Amino acid sequence: MIDRRGFLSQSLACSTLLGQTPPPAGAARPNILHIMSDQQQWGCIANRNPSRTPHLNRLVQEGMLFERSYTPSAVCCPARAMILSGAYHWHNGVFNQIHSAPSVHRDMYPDVVLYSNRLKDAGYRMGWVGKWHASWTRCPADFGYEMARVGGCDPAVLRKYDLNPDRLATPKESNRRHPIKMARWPGAQPFAMWGYE
Repeated sequence: MIDRRGFLSQSLACSTLLGQTPPPAGAARPNILHIMSDQQQWGCIANRNPSRTPHLNRLVQEGMLFERSYTPSAVCCPARAMILSGAYHWHNGVFNQIHSAPSVHRDMYPDVVLYSNRLKDAGYRMGWVGKWHASWTRCPADFGYEMARVGGCDPAVLRKYDLNPDRLATPKESNRRHPIKMARWPGAQPFAMWGYE
């Protein structure tokens, strides 16, 4: 007879193996839209306050909503780096605000692999809109993103990759335009779009 601990460990092992099984050939993969905003209360969506957000409400109803999301860091940059890497800050190297001096470490460790790298390897086209705040010395292009409208890293890095070709546009205009461009990417490849504000 198997005890509770044995059952749970075997179930976890089986689910891990199943999760690594590639999808069947020809299976449709969903587009991924990840929206994260700073300083937003739960009541801002799903008709819980007087603000009308019909499009956001529809996304919530049709997609996946993380109702229990916790962070071991109350500071912006480490929290973002943890979400992107799936690793605690002591494993990914972002311990505090990367853009303010004195910063302990201004970049993720070189061996850190982000979700974007994994999705790119799986055939997704990658896009980023909004604050980066995960590395001062590297930008989304270094992590597999093909299109980005970005802030929150060294401006010299952005010029190097020419990630903000529409520098004269206001950030809000540009942030609206890029997701529309991504939704119109040619081909049947799925896309993953991160929108962080």
